[in-house]
Amino acid sequence: MYTHVTGETPHTVNIVASGPTHATYHANHYSYNPEIPPVNETWLLNKEFRTCKGDLVFIMDDLIGEAHKSKRYAAEIIHLDTPVITSIIDQPVAHMFQRKMDNNTLHAYPINEVLDYVGVMVCIAKNIVLTPANVKTEGETVGYYLHNSIPFMLAYALMIGVKVVHLFGADYTFPGQAAREDDRANTEYWVGVLRAMGVTVITTADTTLLNMRQQPHIYGYGVRPPKRHMPTQTAIDELEAAYTNAMLKG
Repeated sequence: MYTHVTGETPHTVNIVASGPTHATYHANHYSYNPEIPPVNETWLLNKEFRTCKGDLVFIMDDLIGEAHKSKRYAAEIIHLDTPVITSIIDQPVAHMFQRKMDNNTLHAYPINEVLDYVGVMVCIAKNIVLTPANVKTEGETVGYYLHNSIPFMLAYALMIGVKVVHLFGADYTFPGQAAREDDRANTEYWVGVLRAMGVTVITTADTTLLNMRQQPHIYGYGVRPPKRHMPTQTAIDELEAAYTNAMLKG
């Protein structure tokens, strides 16, 4: 079994990235009683460690490449006492970041463990026999879509058993912001995967992620949103029976 790098099993985490809505995270902490509830751990993306206090930093970019871009940034990482998860730790990385290796605060992302966990979860949901081949196939089918850092963080949270994730600064696009990042859909995909597997993922109300700035909105209804009714217990029981039957049939 994989052991989380902090040695803990966090129930609730903050993930703080560098998009515009990370300001919501910062602004809340200026209050005596922040609206953000207490969490077990705060995970930071890349340079967020410069302005935020966190328990874990994800820097999924190649650290050698990052060092070539900025010696100062590399030095800050080297002297950072907070654990860092990165993509690859080969001999050049281990040599350049020897201080973090000696302190056991530099860790390679557990890609195989994450994909295997996803594979097991999907096999169980689809009522597929848990064989190595099936787990590998299902894990790669669902889990290989990892095209930017936030999905890696979400998949990691799923694997170690996090139950609640608060997302800040994972915006990709934002009104009035010239810069646009690709792969917003990749993060939205993983939010859906986590929610389907029982993890609560909470975003800020002003983020563009999941079109939260447009909520509540369902296409096609215009100014006449669908009227939701309270389901009866009978309907719930019937839906549960239908779902259970579908799972048993595979």
